[in-house]
Amino acid sequence: MTDLIQCQDELVRFCQSAMRAPWLGLDTEFERVRTYYPRLCLLQLSTLERTVCVDPLQELDLGPLAQLINNASPITILHAARQDLEVLQYALQVSPQRVFDTQIAAALLGHGEQVGYASLAKTLCGVDLAKQQTRSDWARRPLSDAQISYALDDARYLGSFYEHFIEELDDRQRMEWVIEDCAALVERDLLSEAADTAVMRTHARSRRLTHEQQSVVLALARWRERTAQESDLPRGWVLPDNAVLDIAREMPGNANALGSIESFSSKNSERWGRVVLGVIDEGRRNKNEIEPLFVEVRPTPKMKQLADGLWTQLKSRCADEGIATSAVARREQLVALASGQDSVALLSGWRGRFIGSEFKRFCDGVLSGGSC
Repeated sequence: MTDLIQCQDELVRFCQSAMRAPWLGLDTEFERVRTYYPRLCLLQLSTLERTVCVDPLQELDLGPLAQLINNASPITILHAARQDLEVLQYALQVSPQRVFDTQIAAALLGHGEQVGYASLAKTLCGVDLAKQQTRSDWARRPLSDAQISYALDDARYLGSFYEHFIEELDDRQRMEWVIEDCAALVERDLLSEAADTAVMRTHARSRRLTHEQQSVVLALARWRERTAQESDLPRGWVLPDNAVLDIAREMPGNANALGSIESFSSKNSERWGRVVLGVIDEGRRNKNEIEPLFVEVRPTPKMKQLADGLWTQLKSRCADEGIATSAVARREQLVALASGQDSVALLSGWRGRFIGSEFKRFCDGVLSGGSC
């Protein structure tokens, strides 16, 4: 029996055994330097009985593994789960039905903001983990013994974290908080969400441009995302952000004008020039189909004072309760709340019950004419 699974029969046997386990620890190693999509290079899995690595580069049929992960039982334990879930969605087309993210749990139990796996291993298990393979080339074969050992350790202690945390979460009546946050994470289409976020982030940088220029930025950002996906290239390799904005400012009408833009490389000009000119025309034609972005209005002194007061109260409450402040809300959410906005995550779910509803009533009173 080996710790590195490279053959189909061994994978099937492990998955059959793990299906009966109460929990499944999971971690991934992937590469995403030269591609748009993550390339899964290694899966690490742990149960009460065993910790293994599965090598997906060995042309294994990963169907049994996908079935295991997609099953409602066992619960899947990850640490800082978002990237791993994104990799699983792309590589295996699955999302675990039930997830327990140990980083989320740790933040709600006083272990700090975005606490690392190695830190928890030291605190909860008294283990000092090796760090030498942190930037290892996981796509290269064969894997070294040091790489395999490092990878195994990244899943080996997840069950211990889980068993420690569920007891404390039950004692402090916070298990439902973790379940709520983990369920929200699993329900999201992370690949599509990341693509939409990238487009809107670039579009948001065009606030100081004209309406027509903003429309061209949005058209270019959408085209770039589609092209990056189709070519499996990093979006910045297709067209850097500064080139998107420079092209929209200059609005070139022909290849020579486009080629004269310094941030639009000659290589990009040769490969994408004609297409980009078409996208510019599309953006100009469709400007009336998008709402113009306006320069964000700075909060008034009264709103800023209110947001500062809310932040102080939140930090104090979180310190008293042993919760990482960022696990409840970010400062910008409090600025939004102090500005009279209602679509703030702090107002929903356990966050609303913990402090959000209280803050909302206070803000409504202040903004309607009361005092801070």
